[in-house]
Amino acid sequence: MQLKGLVRFFTFALILICLYQLSFTWFVRNHEKSMEAKAAAWVKKLPTAQSVYPNDKEQQFLYNDSVSDIQKAYYKRLLDSTKETKLAFGLTTYASAKEKELMLGLDLQGGMSVTMEVGLDGLIKSLANYTKDASFNTALNNAVA
Repeated sequence: MQLKGLVRFFTFALILICLYQLSFTWFVRNHEKSMEAKAAAWVKKLPTAQSVYPNDKEQQFLYNDSVSDIQKAYYKRLLDSTKETKLAFGLTTYASAKEKELMLGLDLQGGMSVTMEVGLDGLIKSLANYTKDASFNTALNNAVA
């Protein structure tokens, strides 16, 4: 109990460091969301696929695909043009905050899915320490087959 003040100090310091590191991610995400909203608003000004191609479903699909590509390109252009925009109460720019943000792996962004299949016969053999017992092995082979 003699180090209670020291523990509190380090706990408070660790909390401040974590908040500082997470703040860059928060500022970048907010900026990117606002730029994405601007790009979506800009694309909504374009005519709809039904008004451009009223009777052709294939052309409507291609038009919507092109509009989606245009929106992505405009979003990237907006982000590129606002690289030097001050964020975080004027403390940092978008480019420097983007460099300092936490890097999320594909698993945290929802871009990776892994399924692991385990052969039960191999699991049972390993749990049995790879026994040489003939009756065990024949029973296992009969169960697998």
